[in-house]
Amino acid sequence: MQSPSRQPILSSLTDAQFLALKYDWGFWGRPDQQMPTGDWFIWLIMTGRGWGKTRTATENIARMIRGPSPLIAPPGAPALMSFVADTAFDMRQYSVEGPSGFLNVGHPDYRPRYRGPPINTLTWPNGMEEASTWADYIRLSRPDTAPWHYVNIEVTANGFNAATDCLADNCVVAQVPEGRPHCRRPSACEARPRGGVALPDPLRRRHASAATLRRQPRPGRK
Repeated sequence: MQSPSRQPILSSLTDAQFLALKYDWGFWGRPDQQMPTGDWFIWLIMTGRGWGKTRTATENIARMIRGPSPLIAPPGAPALMSFVADTAFDMRQYSVEGPSGFLNVGHPDYRPRYRGPPINTLTWPNGMEEASTWADYIRLSRPDTAPWHYVNIEVTANGFNAATDCLADNCVVAQVPEGRPHCRRPSACEARPRGGVALPDPLRRRHASAATLRRQPRPGRK
């Protein structure tokens, strides 16, 4: 929409509408940055730098747990979530306190309070909590699956090469699809266009910088 066409529309908004629009990720985010519809289990975003993975993750998670008012949780919202980053520095610098972090997205009245180490939790005004952790700790406590949590790629490489970067399929790119048999609805794990859930071949052809959002089934659902 060109500027001359935008101005009359923006001028017609009330202060409340204008403020709501300012923090509406459905308006500002691209279509492929919106949470997928349907009955899915894992949303894998596998793209290069600058795509907006952190902002997409934090905005959609915040919107998922945002109720009709700051003190009310939406129906079906989880009571506790876990947000995992590669290192403690990455978690705090980018996902919590950074420009796209939880403390800086959405309407200020809905933003969480952060308690740092050793608690590492985000608490929203409606009582919902998110526990923060990072792959460094997981690698130490689970040596048998340690390689699944990252892919080491040389900074000079053009992208992900399964032959050299994922020997014997022992890396996150190859292991993510292994969860397909555990999906509540197997068809939800079929290959989809960019922005949805992808399977091995599409994954191997893309860059290995990834952010994963995982939504657990609601209690009582199988």
